[in-house]
Amino acid sequence: MMREKEPEAPGQPGVIATIAAGFDLITGHLWLMTLPVLLDLWLWLGPRLTTSSLLTQSLAPLQGEPQLAAFTEQMVALAPRVNWFTLLSFPVIGVPTLMTGPTPEKIPIAASLVDIASMSQWFLIFFGLNMAGLLLAILFYNGLAQALRAGPFDAAQFGRRLLRSGMKLVGLVLVFGLCLLIIGVALLPVALILSLVGLGATPAVLLGGVVAIWLAIYLFFSIHGIVLYDAGIFPAMLTSVRLVQVQIWPTLLLLLSIVVVGGGLNTLWRQVDNGSWLTLVSILGHGFINTALVMSTFVFYRDRIAPAQQQIAHTAS
Repeated sequence: MMREKEPEAPGQPGVIATIAAGFDLITGHLWLMTLPVLLDLWLWLGPRLTTSSLLTQSLAPLQGEPQLAAFTEQMVALAPRVNWFTLLSFPVIGVPTLMTGPTPEKIPIAASLVDIASMSQWFLIFFGLNMAGLLLAILFYNGLAQALRAGPFDAAQFGRRLLRSGMKLVGLVLVFGLCLLIIGVALLPVALILSLVGLGATPAVLLGGVVAIWLAIYLFFSIHGIVLYDAGIFPAMLTSVRLVQVQIWPTLLLLLSIVVVGGGLNTLWRQVDNGSWLTLVSILGHGFINTALVMSTFVFYRDRIAPAQQQIAHTAS
């Protein structure tokens, strides 16, 4: 007997409507963009944490090599523009910031440099800033979730949610890192074989990148389950996989829209940066738009998780 067509969830908003809802929520809760704006202001005008002296010492033995002279000069020249405080925006899941990558060459005030003197200091600072970046991300996401719940604010309950979701988010990062490590180890023999037959390791690296991207897509909504519904790490991961599985095209459209809109505007903000106080306008615009885009992913999760679970149950029955 032929299976009946699965019913569509009534009243499920489209991706464009979801993004618009994210912007509407941020318009009504402008305080949510405070953290991205403050972090960008710190990265823009605050002291720059560099490894100029450490890098110069490390590259000193190579400066006598004519073939590497141009490379070492470029690295030494770029070092003062690498601000390690950018680690406060944790990679991928951190608070969205405009001042990522090399710092602007011109700013309205004189920039102060804080030089890291040793590798041991660098390792401690690297670990500490990453942990601080995770804490900021936890605070940012919980603020979005609180606005989405639209209930009365309870400071004690908010604090408990911060603590629980913080521990789970750290665990989620460790699990995802372990998954990436397993992918790398699994592809290592493939890379070695390809290198032995003269094809090089590039195909294996590309394959690993594709697998990692798809893994990130399927686990994308794990954070949302943890923060919004206090789910455990593995239940949140499983729910994310199931949601993406039954909503693959809307999910891809949402993520593509965020990348195109957010990435395109970020490029525009940087292009118009002339080192004046007008950069503040770019920081405010970036904070509003990117906070709204992140909020739209929470709206997407809230609106589609229940219909997705119903669809999975209907398919299994």
